[in-house]
Amino acid sequence: MSPDAIARVAAAINDADRAGGHLDRLPDGCSPATVAEALAVQEYVVANSGQTVAGWKLARMDDTVCWGTIYARDLLDAPARVPAARFPVMGVEAEIAYRFRTDLPRGDEPLSEDRVAALLEPVPAFEIVDSRFSDYKGTPVLDRMCDRMSNGALVVGRWQAPVPEDFAEMVVRLDRDGKPLFEGAGSHVRKDPLIPALEFIADQHAHRDFRAGQFLTTGTFTGLIFGHAGESYAADFGGRAEVTLEFEAKTGI
Repeated sequence: MSPDAIARVAAAINDADRAGGHLDRLPDGCSPATVAEALAVQEYVVANSGQTVAGWKLARMDDTVCWGTIYARDLLDAPARVPAARFPVMGVEAEIAYRFRTDLPRGDEPLSEDRVAALLEPVPAFEIVDSRFSDYKGTPVLDRMCDRMSNGALVVGRWQAPVPEDFAEMVVRLDRDGKPLFEGAGSHVRKDPLIPALEFIADQHAHRDFRAGQFLTTGTFTGLIFGHAGESYAADFGGRAEVTLEFEAKTGI
């Protein structure tokens, strides 16, 4: 993509975000053709947003490490009650996120997995999936990647008991309005949620600084659930933590 096309996409997404509105589509002729182009556009979007980076949501596409930037304004503590109008897509995913215990400055030296793992504190969480596009499902995946991979917010919980030793075998249960939607063990697509965190750091460490308190959220254990105004959700993580979220049925931000 040309610098002009990247700038036009970034302006369109940031203008919609600041106004609390939505785009029907990206400007004509400005859609990314590859994952690398989409990620480059997203970096330009973030750099020109005026927002503070609180972390990243992680995924893989076409065997490429991908991410969506989480803004500090969208970092919420559980129990969370949010106006449904703030996140109209109302996508819900129960996840394990990792919080950096200390800074990790950029550097060219390789990092051992043990060293990186020691820097990361696991945290139970909900990701709220949302979009700056009016038609989330109908928008091409690469266009959505420009839009911070459709991150709306990260709802962060706390452990009420010792952290599970093996997330690959942890049973996760998701309830909606007190009724079960999902329950299963080993349901993360990578089995161990630490794997995408390690991959992202290895991929980005040479040119990105990581700060204490920033988060990496690593993908859903429960699938993507689309909620409705007035609904409440509770995720139980192996009996060690419960994270709750309610979409309040009222207008306004």
